This record gives sequence, C-alpha cells and structure tokens, in this order.
Amino acid sequence: MADRKGVELDEVKQQIVDHLKVPMGRPGEPEDVAEMIAFLASERGKWLTGAEFRVDGGIIPVV
Repeated sequence: MADRKGVELDEVKQQIVDHLKVPMGRPGEPEDVAEMIAFLASERGKWLTGAEFRVDGGIIPVV
C-alpha cells in the first residue's frame, strides 16, 4: 500500500490505525503482548486465575 501510494510505511500504518479508531492511537507491537505474558509469569501475577486479558489497545469494545 505504501509503495502504491508513494508514502512511508509508518504513514500507512497510522492511516489504518486512524481508520479503525484504535483508542491507543498506535498499532500494537509484539512487546505489548510480551509484557502481559511476563507479568502473568511473574510473582506479581500469582493470584490471577481463570482470567481473560485482551491486549488489543482497546480496539474491541467490551462492557
């Protein structure tokens, strides 16, 4: 898409984020998921059981 439009890749990524109205205002990175995994595997996450965590920057609306 970037080549076709003659723009930088980062600009196309931001256009997609803006179009999807991602609340965090940026695309997700692998590190975002890794941070959650590290927390759950750490001593601080020892009391969490049976939980579901969305690491999606708020793009999926929930009640």
